[in-house]
Amino acid sequence: MLKVKEKLNNTYLKTGIAVAGFAANAPVFAADGQLDTTSVQAGIDAAKATGLSVGAMVVAAVASMVVVGIVIGLVKKI
Repeated sequence: MLKVKEKLNNTYLKTGIAVAGFAANAPVFAADGQLDTTSVQAGIDAAKATGLSVGAMVVAAVASMVVVGIVIGLVKKI
């Protein structure tokens, strides 16, 4: 009988913790189910701009290496 009471107490305790956690976090999503993502979108846009500028630099560096390779190849043939 003692084990049954202990098991029920553990079940009630776990259920109470779960309900309390849900109740504590429910107000976060209460505003029409939408979250404010403006700062996230601004961060993504800033990262996109940085990524595009880095990509342009990488393309320019690779193109310059190709040109240097072609020039060296032409000089070796002469």
